[in-house]
Amino acid sequence: MATFDVCSTVTVGAGGSFTWNNPYTQQVKVQAAPGTTWPLPQPSYTINGNNGQQAITLPIGAGVGTYQISVTYTNIGGGTPCQGAGANPKIVVNPAMLKAG
Repeated sequence: MATFDVCSTVTVGAGGSFTWNNPYTQQVKVQAAPGTTWPLPQPSYTINGNNGQQAITLPIGAGVGTYQISVTYTNIGGGTPCQGAGANPKIVVNPAMLKAG
């Protein structure tokens, strides 16, 4: 299972799994960007700081496509750790890979 920092683009197949890693010191919340949808089974994920991790498995029927996500600090001040090249993180869902039998 591949591991991605929360501000990175995640590329995964429908029905596949990945792990989000939070390299920042503060806890973050990851959810669909405002006005968009996403393919994950929960509406949002809260990931602890200091390399906290969250394993996620997409449903086999997850829609193929690119989904913009929002990453924000959960503290009162809010804000986002995603700046510069990582300012627009997303999830890219590819068709499910079928195993040869």
